[in-house]
Amino acid sequence: MTPYSYAPLLMEDGYVSDDVHIHSPSGKLLAQLATPRIAGDEVPGCGAVMHPVLVMHPVLAKILADATRAFGTAVRLGYSVVELSSAGTQMALM
Repeated sequence: MTPYSYAPLLMEDGYVSDDVHIHSPSGKLLAQLATPRIAGDEVPGCGAVMHPVLVMHPVLAKILADATRAFGTAVRLGYSVVELSSAGTQMALM
């Protein structure tokens, strides 16, 4: 798995584009920033960046959970952390 392995998933379930356009509240174009295609020619420049504005949080959570599971880590979605406590080298979620 490479750092950009998730890019096709963003292209399928998120938003990808070349360049970033910055507009004023009235819609006037203020700036345009070039985004190089660092993940390969087939992935738009803003498609290699996992950004919460470009992909809905549940989709982002699934992409990250699936990638984490691919390395053998147990993942449970839908839980909230109420308290964290640390005891030396171990951490407990309560």
